[in-house]
Amino acid sequence: MNRRGFLVQSAFSAAALSSLGRPPAAKAAEPPSIFEQVRAGRPLEGVDAIDAHAHFDTISGDLIWPLGVDMLEADSRRCGIGLTIVSPFEGFMATHAGQLRAAHDACVEAVAKYKKSLRAYLVFQPHLLKASVEEMQRALDPDSPFVGFKLHGAIDQYRADGPNYQPVFEFANEHGLPVLYHQWGGLERVASTIPKYPRMNMVLAHLGLWTSPDNLGTYLKALPNLYTDTCSSVLPYGRLERLAAEAGARKILFGTDATYLAVGPQIAKVAFARISEEEKRLIFGGNARRIFGSRLPPPG
Repeated sequence: MNRRGFLVQSAFSAAALSSLGRPPAAKAAEPPSIFEQVRAGRPLEGVDAIDAHAHFDTISGDLIWPLGVDMLEADSRRCGIGLTIVSPFEGFMATHAGQLRAAHDACVEAVAKYKKSLRAYLVFQPHLLKASVEEMQRALDPDSPFVGFKLHGAIDQYRADGPNYQPVFEFANEHGLPVLYHQWGGLERVASTIPKYPRMNMVLAHLGLWTSPDNLGTYLKALPNLYTDTCSSVLPYGRLERLAAEAGARKILFGTDATYLAVGPQIAKVAFARISEEEKRLIFGGNARRIFGSRLPPPG
């Protein structure tokens, strides 16, 4: 071997030996999980979080705290929720047509102020039937802020199979609009009603009510257009995990019930649940994106 060949071979050998002593290249740090973010007291980041059940306006006459849309927006954005769908308390309490219209007008103003992060439900009052039927047409207005309907069976003491709900169910079915229903009268009445309206997705508020018989998972699995949301002042241990196992996380939407309930604990219920990261992302926003579709603004 001549001198030139020796030097070239030596250089290659030295390079190979030096590489053996080097530490392996560091892997890029993985972003923190949803659980880690919330446990650290941080807002949700990298999560398309949609609150599908919130409120504004007063139910207590400001005796406890102000319940306006500005406070709702501030709390939601501070916690990392990108989009909130609201219904007005004043709509549930309306006793005549003018009050119902005024409640919906307030929603229009609120969404105009927070167009990128707020949408609204139309309140359908079965005891104000004529006014409610007239108001539901507002969902069809160009660039309507209304993405579905909110029915409060408990306040109205009205069951899902009552005849006065038929107009809104038919309308929602015709136009593919979701219905958020605070059920009253039993899950079996819901289960016997919604198969008649296959294009209407119904979301049962508050995990179907935590006091309900523990058969919600059976109904969610059996009925393709039945869903539920997570917001609840009380959540029995393991209920969210059981529902995800029985019916699939794709049947559960995230909700806070703000401003009636605080936002943070409602986020924690999902973030700390013993389910996968993928399931949490479905609940936090993926399912709402699928159900509400193009009526919602894009994320970010």
